This record gives sequence, C-alpha cells and structure tokens, in this order.
Amino acid sequence: MDFVFHLGFNEDLAKLELETVLGKAVTKISPRKYLVELDNFSDLNTVAHRLGGLVEIRGKSNDKLVWRHQAKEWYKRDRLKPFADGRKGMLPPKIARIMINLALGKNYTPDQVLLDPFCGSGNILMEASVLGLSLLGTDIDTKQLEGTRKNLNWLGIKNFKLHNFDATQISKNIDTQVNYIVTEPFMGKPNLRPDRIKFVTKGLHKLYLGSLKNWLKVLDSGGTVCMVFPIYSDGKKTYQLSEVIDDKSLVGYNVKTRGLIYSRPNSKLKREIVVLKKK
Repeated sequence: MDFVFHLGFNEDLAKLELETVLGKAVTKISPRKYLVELDNFSDLNTVAHRLGGLVEIRGKSNDKLVWRHQAKEWYKRDRLKPFADGRKGMLPPKIARIMINLALGKNYTPDQVLLDPFCGSGNILMEASVLGLSLLGTDIDTKQLEGTRKNLNWLGIKNFKLHNFDATQISKNIDTQVNYIVTEPFMGKPNLRPDRIKFVTKGLHKLYLGSLKNWLKVLDSGGTVCMVFPIYSDGKKTYQLSEVIDDKSLVGYNVKTRGLIYSRPNSKLKREIVVLKKK
C-alpha cells in the first residue's frame, strides 16, 4: 500500500526521522511530500504514532486523508504543562520526539531505558513516555528536577526515576545500564555578549567532553546518544561545539549522524543534532 507522508516542522529532520523509523529510504515526490510503501494500515498506525515531524498522511491513488496528528496533544505538552522555565531552554516537543526516534531506530522495546542527563523541564522524558520507554532523568538543578517531576505527574506517568546528579558523574551514582541517551544539555546563558562567547564555549567543551566520556560507562553496547550541540558566532568566528565528538578519548563511539541544524526564527543560537552509537 502506497501512502504520501506530508512532513512538517524542519523537513530535513523530519525526513531523517521517517527513514530511521522505517529503516529504509523514502522517495520525495514534491516539497515536504514523500512516498512510503507499507504492508497494511496497522503498520501505518505504528509508524505514524511514533513520528514528531509528521503533519498528515494521504492515500497515493485517491489523495484521501488517512491520518493527521492531533495538534491539541502537542499543544498540551508544549504550552499547558505546569512547569516551564524559558531561561533554561525550551526544547519543542516535536524536536524532542524526533531526537528520540533518531536514537531508537526502527526497532525498540517498551521496557528499554532512556536517560536524559540534562532533563530540564522534562520535555524529552515526556515524549519518551508516549513511546512507552522506562525513563531516567538527572539534572544538577534541583528546581528543574522538581519541575520535571510535576510535569511527568501531570501527564500521569509512573515509570520514571529522577536524580540530582552532575552529568559528568552519572556512572558514579547509578548502577543502571541504559539503552538510549537523548538530551539537550546546558548551552550557556541566553543572550551572551559576543566578547564572552569564546570563554563560555571553552567551559561547554569541557562539560560535553566529560559527560560523553562518562556516559560510555552506563550506555549498553550498541546503545545510542542523540544530543544537541550549540553553534555560536561572535561575528568573527563560529564556534561549533560538536567538534568535541572528534576528541580521541571518545573513540568508543561511532558517529551515525552530524550536521543536522535547526534554530528558532530570529534566534542567534543555532543547534546541531548529533547521533552517536557505542561500539
């Protein structure tokens, strides 16, 4: 059965997400429209429920609408949750879902564990809960942790554990092996002055390197990390923090995907999504 998937949000991210969930390439037939062959409607429902970048699905032969995302559900998790802190970053639920799917790949089991070591207000954990994963969240900020707890309780989620840990010290504080790590880490204070960027990025480089090295100890063999890295510019130089993954101390990872860029309209800060796989 042939279907036309109309992809919304960031098209490049949404296309990669769709291909990752399907485990195969898709054919572009026009802007934001991709032809997908599936065996039956059950497979269609399974794929559609997972996606964050999807707007709607239509039949190829008759253009009949067969699936549409419920916008109110995304709006609820984005705008109506009891705790949010714009100063700490507000990862959109759809980007969070896309990142989770990039980490999960085609096949996963609901009892697998997903860790967010910078869980913030819990957007990644909330989206992972929709897919039935066991949730583990850590953050160095106790206020953020309590906010995450409020948000997860608000959604009626039961299968989660939260801890007040430094992201570079995860392995010293938990004895749980995790299957996936998905996170948007601390990226510096908002509205950095250009003359401060080079100093802030040095600190962030150290934080990211220390975290990624530590996570190798808790991540299962073959497990994946999907992580956001900031891209800063001071007007003279661009600082692409994903360069940290080329450090020789991180040879325990293979790079699956890098260079996926997204940013909010008029934002000075760009974000790059990177997917790593433990050897």
